[in-house]
Amino acid sequence: MNDNLLHLLGGDEAQYPHALGEKYPRIIERLVSLWGTPDVLVYLNGLIFDQRGGREGFPEDAAKDLFHLNDWIRSHMTEAMKQQAAGRLSHFDDVWETAEMLQGEKRSNEVAMLPETLLEAGQRGDIEAIRKHLDAGLGINNIAGPNEQTVLHGACGYGHAHCVESILRLGGQVGSKDAAGRSPLHLAAQAGSADSIELLLAAGADINTVDKEGQTPLHHAVQSGKMRSVVQLLEAGAALNVQDVRQNAPLHLAVLAKQSRMVELLLSYGAERTLVNADGHTPLELALMSSDTRLPGLF
Repeated sequence: MNDNLLHLLGGDEAQYPHALGEKYPRIIERLVSLWGTPDVLVYLNGLIFDQRGGREGFPEDAAKDLFHLNDWIRSHMTEAMKQQAAGRLSHFDDVWETAEMLQGEKRSNEVAMLPETLLEAGQRGDIEAIRKHLDAGLGINNIAGPNEQTVLHGACGYGHAHCVESILRLGGQVGSKDAAGRSPLHLAAQAGSADSIELLLAAGADINTVDKEGQTPLHHAVQSGKMRSVVQLLEAGAALNVQDVRQNAPLHLAVLAKQSRMVELLLSYGAERTLVNADGHTPLELALMSSDTRLPGLF
């Protein structure tokens, strides 16, 4: 497993492309080198769709990893980066349209309706497929996969707010927890989906619920660098100084990640500067030890 890619995927091993990494480690290295730039999507689309002809296709498990990575990266990109990538990806529009049509036909012809395929429908934002699963007798709150997630977790993790709204109307439970103790709100905050966060809070989600690491949705938003989500959560009443099992408050995490703008934001909301974590350090002490010389000056 490539530790750099795992870190870029937020440390979530369930998102890691195991088949692709095992069979094509050089592709993984290339993705890591392009991460955070529009080029990563151009490279992925070039792998998914053979524009020159004659190239042998990827094995099914590796191909699924490529499509999954493409979806994950798109859902976590900033709007500015999406706009930068749009022009360079325009020549892929037709093949994507065809691929999505064929994929939709394949899904409609599938006989198996399982909790796992229901979760995948949520991750795709496929409301029609979700309804078909319910018509087949599955429950909207069935859990699936190694992470024991519901379809609401799936939709929130990928920022499909339109799908989140439908799932909530169909009885999706906002307080459901996955194997790591994460609620749908944790995943929506991590994905930076403002609309999903708003829908979940309106449906009664606990804004300060903690996962098994003792982290709130605010911790997740900070770690993912989602400043808009951080502001949204704080304005909605999120507790700013909750400490996780390592006694790290969101401000500790922002300093450790060298996110100077996030540190400024949290301090502007009154983040406590003197909280001590399990290693005996305050956020200021971590800033003084950081290789980023800008951080101490923010305090």
